[in-house]
Order: sequence, then C-alpha cells, then structure tokens
Amino acid sequence: MHAVCRALALVCLTAALALPANAEDRDGFPAAVPLPTREEPTLAQKTGDVLFSRPLSAVRLVVGVVALPIALPVAALLGDAGWALDVCLTQPYEYLVERPIGRL
Repeated sequence: MHAVCRALALVCLTAALALPANAEDRDGFPAAVPLPTREEPTLAQKTGDVLFSRPLSAVRLVVGVVALPIALPVAALLGDAGWALDVCLTQPYEYLVERPIGRL
C-alpha cells in the first residue's frame, strides 16, 4: 500500500510539473504573449507566386464570373446569396489583387 501511495504521489508531482505556469505581470494581469512576426517572402516564394499562383488565381476569378449567373439564383433559392457572391467573386479577387506578392 505504501508503494502505491508513493507511485501516485510521483505521478501527481510529474503532472504538476508538466503543466505550464500561469505567468502574471506585477499588476495581476496575464503576461502578454508577443505575436509572431511575418518574415519577408523569399525570392522563390515571390517567383512561384508570380509564375503559378497569380495566373491560376486569374483563371479562378474568370471561372467564378462565368459561374456566378448560375450559382447566384440557386443560392438565393437556398437562402444564402451572399455565399455565392463571396465564393465566386470576393475571395478570388482578394487572393489575386489584394494579397501581397509571395504571401500564399
């Protein structure tokens, strides 16, 4: 019985030490965790974006424009016309035009 109590105490101590500490500032508020910084894209990432990703995104936008007259009435009947507009036009446009080069 004494060995079982020692083993249980060892397991509890190990589990307690494995848990992360709750760090607090002097004011009693949780310590701020710095946000990760985004590194500048490499030349290979920029080249791949310009040569492959952007042209495919342009094709996706053209396909979305062609599919919108079909998808919009169907989505309106189902009660979510905004979804069709978002998927067919907004997302492809933002990915093609507003995204910085090299950010995939």
